This record gives sequence, structure tokens and C-alpha cells, in this order.
Amino acid sequence: MFEKIYRKLKEKNIEVYSIGQHRGKCESPFVVIKEYEPIEVVGSNYYNNKVNLICYYPLGSYSKVKYFKNDIAEAIEELKEFSRELLGNPIMVDDSKESYTFTLQYNNKKLRRY
Repeated sequence: MFEKIYRKLKEKNIEVYSIGQHRGKCESPFVVIKEYEPIEVVGSNYYNNKVNLICYYPLGSYSKVKYFKNDIAEAIEELKEFSRELLGNPIMVDDSKESYTFTLQYNNKKLRRY
């Protein structure tokens, strides 16, 4: 899952990292991919994999954040096995990164393999 999302974002020229990889303040927009362990969907043959895309955008350009968010969402939409959870996460300020930050969460349901 990580690899597919990573490659798709790179293909769209979006800077992307795994958790703990980026150092320092946010000087250009980037995404951090955080995967969760698969959860078995009770009563079905599916596993539900969740992934958070933690997104950072440099302070001072708030009006451009929505375009960055749209670019990410459009890229992931091309990966048909992922569906977005609409959680209504607000855009926050991350003082340590000197950035605006928001999270997009996606699910990837996979058929259980026996």
C-alpha cells in the first residue's frame, strides 16, 4: 500500500516521505505516509487497511493549501482500490514545522487470502 501511494505521489511531482524521515521546517509542500495495521472486517472476507496522508504546506500561503489538498486527492483517486474517508479534518498550524497541516485518510479493502 505504501509503495503504490508513494509512487503515485512522486509521479505527480509531490514531495513524499515515510514517517520520521523528514527533518527540519517545511520549506516546500510535502506529504508523510502513515500506514495502519490491517483490520479484519467482521463477518466478511475482507481486510480494511487504513492510511493517513499527513500533509504540510509552508506558512504564509494559506489560500494555496486547498490546491495542494486537491492535487493529492486527485492523485490518489487514480488508484482505484483506495477510497477516501471524509472526516472533515481541519487545517491546523504546526509550529515545529512552521507549516499548515492537515490529514487525508484512505481505506484499501482487500480480499482475505487463505
